[in-house]
Amino acid sequence: MNLVRQGMINEIYKLQGKRRILIAMVLPTILILGSFVYMHVNRSSADHVFHRESQIRHELEQDQTAYSSVEPSLRASLHNQIQFMQYEVSNHVTQGLPNSPFLSNVSSFTISIIWPLIVIILGGDMISAEVSDGTMKSMLLRPLGRSRIYLSKFLTILLLCISIEIFLDILAYLGLVTFGHWNPFSGSVMLGYSLIGGLINVTALYTAPVWIMSIVALLLTIISMSSMISLVLMISTLLRNPAMATATSLLLILGSSILNLFVQLPLLNFLPMNNYDLVSILQGGMPTTFSQALFLLIAWTLGTGAIGYFYFTRRDFSL
Repeated sequence: MNLVRQGMINEIYKLQGKRRILIAMVLPTILILGSFVYMHVNRSSADHVFHRESQIRHELEQDQTAYSSVEPSLRASLHNQIQFMQYEVSNHVTQGLPNSPFLSNVSSFTISIIWPLIVIILGGDMISAEVSDGTMKSMLLRPLGRSRIYLSKFLTILLLCISIEIFLDILAYLGLVTFGHWNPFSGSVMLGYSLIGGLINVTALYTAPVWIMSIVALLLTIISMSSMISLVLMISTLLRNPAMATATSLLLILGSSILNLFVQLPLLNFLPMNNYDLVSILQGGMPTTFSQALFLLIAWTLGTGAIGYFYFTRRDFSL
């Protein structure tokens, strides 16, 4: 383990020299700060913050008033909606962030787009660049060994990603308290959202405290990160050209995510990049179930990791 730790330290120094760590931290930080600026500028007044629960209560009163006057064919749907909103209010559900439709979508955008970019910035050419410039041949002369070299690269990217995620979480919570006047650890998160015959299955809903979901979200993000890193390192191992390796990672990860926004193909649900947002899948209402998405990500992580490791430990780097 000492050799692996030393290998990780060397990888961090190399990434620092290329300023990759700085770029990886600046990119999501700008997104988070920009979202809070947006939320602050679009507040209805400096003394009033429009919380989601207040909005739900207002809509609930309107629907209850209108229930008796709607057409009989629409009453079942409206009654279902009233039940759903009553559940939200009674359980203090915090589905969105206060007064910011944009900010409520930042988390999903970050895990689907920003984190793949960060992983590619850190590891897109981590192996292919060293093979291309001949650095890998000199590394293999050291007592570290190919297995430990590959493991140290994987763990380095994962450690940096976890550190950045924790930094962003702290920044986000401070921003919510400062700009949103909202306690991020208050309220509950609703889980188990599903539809039956076009109606919300209220009986399947359950809640969890926000602070517990924050810990769960971090653990699920680490699983998604591991899948991204495993895929990117495999590509970097298979391709000698650094630019080609980076472009291939971008095309596979981001291309499929963007394609899924415009074309809903069932086959795309089996790709790892369409299951990265495990937190949203856990909340429900997604094409795949949480257990399916978790299984797919673990399978893809192990599969791409095994291919990358196998090829790296047997590849002739003298060519």
